[in-house]
Amino acid sequence: MAMRVFTRVVETGSFSRASDQLGIPRSTASKLVSDLERHLGVELVERTTRKVRVTQEGRDYYVRAHRIVHEVDDADNALRDRPHSPKGPLRIEATSSFANLVLIPSLADFRARYPDIVLSVGISDRYVDLVAEGVDCAIRASNEETTPLVAHHLFSFENVTFASRSYLERRGIPETPDALADHDLIGYFSAATGKPMPLLFARDGRRREIERFALSTNETTGYVNMIKAGLGIGQNFREIIRPQLESGELVPILEEWTRPRMHYCIVYPPGRVVHARLRAFIDWAVARFAIGNSQPVWTVESFKDPYLRMDQANVMPGNVK
Repeated sequence: MAMRVFTRVVETGSFSRASDQLGIPRSTASKLVSDLERHLGVELVERTTRKVRVTQEGRDYYVRAHRIVHEVDDADNALRDRPHSPKGPLRIEATSSFANLVLIPSLADFRARYPDIVLSVGISDRYVDLVAEGVDCAIRASNEETTPLVAHHLFSFENVTFASRSYLERRGIPETPDALADHDLIGYFSAATGKPMPLLFARDGRRREIERFALSTNETTGYVNMIKAGLGIGQNFREIIRPQLESGELVPILEEWTRPRMHYCIVYPPGRVVHARLRAFIDWAVARFAIGNSQPVWTVESFKDPYLRMDQANVMPGNVK
């Protein structure tokens, strides 16, 4: 248990977060690590009132301890889950628009298949530290096919520039990106950095970026709702707003100008044991949402097996605060 507590302290950067995730008192977590240090005869972490810093000896020990703890978990889960259907808690994170418009409408099917999995769905557009916050996996969008996490590709979304029918009837339809100078634009900004994401337009080797916004938000459902309310023009994934496009409530514009496709994937940290609950969710999501594609799993380096543990990647956190 002491080795498990130590690895979790290193990964979360906090005795409090580690004890919360393991379901033990903070005092117990601190005592177990202290006992481990006395047993080894070295200091693994330096404690102050503000932060926990891993010593060099702690870093060296973590590499081996991390592998051992996950080997034990892997063995336990393989035997525990063999005769039973997956059961127990599973925490996932998803972006707001994907969760509300794609995932939640499909969860009845997941519940019917796996009634004993207790699913907690975090819905937010903020960047979630999966290790520090004890999250099993996240569904995220990315425009790059590289990630430090193990990633399972679900699908690629086509981006579309659009506005409400009422807005276009009132303000007219722009024919080129330059014409957007006479329109109100809706922007999306990062909840973490506050930096806006520009509207992007590409055609025949030409590329335009526009960051002049009348309104902006850091939440994707609110972003779509602003445009539905007739407040301006924006860009989003075609699949996310397909019902409104088909009904005519929202109208695509500037369709000859394209924005790079965005990829959605399930991600989890390298080295994480893919227990039966997580494996069941990944398999279900890939089968449910993979829209006519068979693209490979993305992982660090050249790993291709979606269930291969990533101990060999030697992922090592830096000093934690």
